[in-house]
Amino acid sequence: MQKIIRAEIDDDGNVIRVFRSVHESILFSLAHPFSVCSMPRSEAVEEIRRQVFLKSNGECLWCETPITWDSFHMHEENPRGRSGEISTSNSIPLCARCHLQVAHGNRQWGGGPK
Repeated sequence: MQKIIRAEIDDDGNVIRVFRSVHESILFSLAHPFSVCSMPRSEAVEEIRRQVFLKSNGECLWCETPITWDSFHMHEENPRGRSGEISTSNSIPLCARCHLQVAHGNRQWGGGPK
């Protein structure tokens, strides 16, 4: 059974953020009543992943290595474990090598392209 979550959508119907809790989505929907929908979590995350890939222009943001849909990694600026969120604004497209460097602390988020 898929977990149903609440997600923020933009004016074009694209998912741009997955809410961490029902409480968070309710507070958000009070201010933005037409921007929240319910959907399977896997579909929401896949939609955000698609948008992050599209903004990559087929290249790793840091080293400009060519990446494909199957090879790119979606890195979160502020990880979910540290109260981050799954969103287009919190994610960047990286190649596997750069993502491993970030994961092992050899590169910081703000480093930008080489």
